[in-house]
Amino acid sequence: MLLGGSAQSETIKAKIGGGLYQGPRQFIVVDIEGKTLVAKYVENVTTWCPFQCPWYDHPAVAYQACPVRLPGDFSAVDLSRCITAAGKSITFPEGVNPDSYSIKFQYEKGGLIQEKEFVLGELRKRQLKLNDPSPSSGK
Repeated sequence: MLLGGSAQSETIKAKIGGGLYQGPRQFIVVDIEGKTLVAKYVENVTTWCPFQCPWYDHPAVAYQACPVRLPGDFSAVDLSRCITAAGKSITFPEGVNPDSYSIKFQYEKGGLIQEKEFVLGELRKRQLKLNDPSPSSGK
């Protein structure tokens, strides 16, 4: 597990919605380098295409990360200990376990600011296996 001060890198790709006949395929992709996290929302806006489908990346523009109060109850966060960051990345301080944080990030899509939220530890459990189809770099 990264973010423990190590300079190693890790990428987590987790499907959050869509699929064949279920609407656009949607993923959260998180790149981790040491204690710095970079998130983006990735989508394929077509529900079916016979060849290479276009993917669209929406990088984060702001973050709010708050610790989860109770394991398993991700709606109960401790708002008094939130970490915020403007820009494409958020860096966690020493001694913090980001896996137990609810991370909300904002991104721009179609000229509007939108939000996605995840708990890093839960996202790790849902990440794609190496053989699963994954989003490619988008536009």
